[in-house]
Amino acid sequence: MTFGNGGEDYAKRAWEMNRVGIWYGSWQPEDLYAAYGEDRPVVAANVARNLNETMAARGSSFSISGSGVNTSRRFDDLAVGQWIFVYFDRKLHLLRLPTRTFQP
Repeated sequence: MTFGNGGEDYAKRAWEMNRVGIWYGSWQPEDLYAAYGEDRPVVAANVARNLNETMAARGSSFSISGSGVNTSRRFDDLAVGQWIFVYFDRKLHLLRLPTRTFQP
C-alpha cells in the first residue's frame, strides 16, 4: 500500500506501528466513530458526508463515498484471533489479532 508511484510504503509503516486498517484521506479511526453520529442504524451516506466535512475542515480535497465507509467499517467486525496478512518488502506477513482492532 503505497502513496503514489514509488511513494512511502504505508503497509510496512502500519505493520511496524501495530496498526490494522484502511486509510482514505486525512481522517483517523476516531473521526469515523464521531461521524457515526447518534442515528441508528448507521447510514453510510451520512457518515461519508460527516467525514468529508471533517476532511475539508483539515484542508483535504479528498472525499469518501458511502461504499468506502462500509469498507472501513468492516474492520470493526474483525475478531480477536482472526488472521490478517500484509505484503511488503517482497514478503507476506501474517498475524493473528491479539485484541480488538479499535476500542472507542
